Formats: sequence, C-alpha cells, structure tokens
Amino acid sequence: MNLAQEKKIVWLAEDIDIAIAGTNPSDGINMKNYHDCLFVVHYVDLGTKAHYVRVQSGATETAYSSNIPFKYAMAGAALAAATADVYATWSSTTVAAPELSVADSYDNYTLLVYVEASQMDIANQEYWLNISFDDDGGGATGQAVVMAILSPRYPSGSIATCLT
Repeated sequence: MNLAQEKKIVWLAEDIDIAIAGTNPSDGINMKNYHDCLFVVHYVDLGTKAHYVRVQSGATETAYSSNIPFKYAMAGAALAAATADVYATWSSTTVAAPELSVADSYDNYTLLVYVEASQMDIANQEYWLNISFDDDGGGATGQAVVMAILSPRYPSGSIATCLT
C-alpha cells in the first residue's frame, strides 16, 4: 500500500501564530470529493494560556459559518519523547460544545483531529472545511503546524487538488 496514492496529503499551515488574533484559521479544504479529514497538528512554543480548537464548514473558503463536532486524540508526550507516538483514547466534541481547549502545557505535542464530511452542513452548500486556533480570552501564545490527510470519494492514482 502506498499511502500517497490512496490518500490526499496536504499542508495547510506552516506557522499559525495563535497570538496574532482572536481567530486563527488554517487554509481551507474543499471537501466535495472527500469522505473525511484527519488534521495532524503540531504545536510549537505554546505558553501563557490555553487556546481553543474549532473545526468549521462554510460555503466559500473565506466564509465559515458552522462549527462542526470532531474527534480528537493528543500525543502522550512531547516530540522526541518515548511515547510521543502513542495517542490518548479518542474523545469527541459535541454540537453543544464544538471546541477543544488546549492547555499551554502541550508545547511540542501533536494533536490529531478527525472530521467526517457527513458532519458538514452540506444542505447549505458548505463544502469548505478548516481548523481554527482561537485565542478567545486573549493572552495565548504559540504556533500550530497543520497537515490534512483526506480520504477521496473516488480513488485513483492521481488525486485532484482540494485547495480550489
């Protein structure tokens, strides 16, 4: 099995600065041709306060209007530690509380966020998906590096772009 031939792998952000604004979204993904998305988030230089992770859908790449519940798992330790590749049990956010609070103590940890396309508001033509790192209370610092791994609806040897 060649993972790159079976999944769409795309970098969405090399350095999202969590302190720059209240809402700090990644680039968007057009999910029209994909079943699901696994965001792989690596944190660098987290400090000061917690921030919130939200997954959103929207009708265009710049107009996100619906928060989406998602599943998530945090690495067991910081990068280079013996258990950095062992993840906690998967948990889920809910429609009522569609965000995850990430403490500043998770510096150099990796977070996995899984979203099924069926959770998106397709009835309102919301095919665009992003992940956002929000400083709701002010004072959160650090950066997020984000990759997405997508499952295509129609497998082929050459997978079309998800960025348009």
